[in-house]
Amino acid sequence: MKRFLIAVFALTGLAAPAQTTGLLMRIAFGSGLDTDRPQPIWSAVASNRPDLFVYLGDRLGSNAVAATNCEVRWTQAEGFGSRIIGSPGRLIQIIWLNTLAVHNPTSPTPLLDAEQWTWFREQLRKPAQFRIVASGIPVLSEDHQGEKWVDWPRDNRLLYDMITDTEADGIVFVSGGRHKAELSMLGDKTPYPLYDLTTSPMNTMANEPVEEINRRGISDVVRDNNFGLVTIDWSTPDPAISLEIRDERGAARIQHTVPLSALQLISYDPQDVRFR
Repeated sequence: MKRFLIAVFALTGLAAPAQTTGLLMRIAFGSGLDTDRPQPIWSAVASNRPDLFVYLGDRLGSNAVAATNCEVRWTQAEGFGSRIIGSPGRLIQIIWLNTLAVHNPTSPTPLLDAEQWTWFREQLRKPAQFRIVASGIPVLSEDHQGEKWVDWPRDNRLLYDMITDTEADGIVFVSGGRHKAELSMLGDKTPYPLYDLTTSPMNTMANEPVEEINRRGISDVVRDNNFGLVTIDWSTPDPAISLEIRDERGAARIQHTVPLSALQLISYDPQDVRFR
């Protein structure tokens, strides 16, 4: 059994309660970090001034924390959990899942156990305008040889059904564990399109990359060291969600923008009581 670790760090002084009132605008994330190797990518991460960094992967050593040169407010968060940040009408929910993946997908072991599924349903029912759901393995891509949600058909089906049943607005997935970065989109399983921004590696770039297809892919594939960045522009009537992959120089290699209204069951209006 491989237990994926999700570590969440606040980089600009956010506090640790389950809900905080600070306006969250920039969330960075990454995976594929070897703490025994040089980690120059942290300079690029810091230069983008994220409010939060989410690490997706197997292990995370203390060297990775020190390399950010940022004050850490939230410690490593193994297992699953969530935070809601913001004010009414501008609430962002960060959910990290514990994917108890096994190397033999034909095993009866589920990707998420019953306790976590019950918890996840409760989280999706909480009010939020935008939700980032973090997974240690890709959620939407279906074709590559590594672990992915579609290898567990029951869990995969339950995920889409739960999003539909709870009427949870504003979901975007972030994932890792692939030694490449790409953006996937699925538009026919839920009431609005789902996106999965996969990032990897941070410092373990493969010398001989394997060519794979992704029928859900809507971007180029980035195989250089990279990290992901999600930006929310709250200054516009219909907030713009920017999904990016940046390399260790900080250059944007993948960029895609989607209006928040495109991720809602009903039109977004921050003054509407339904969004509070």
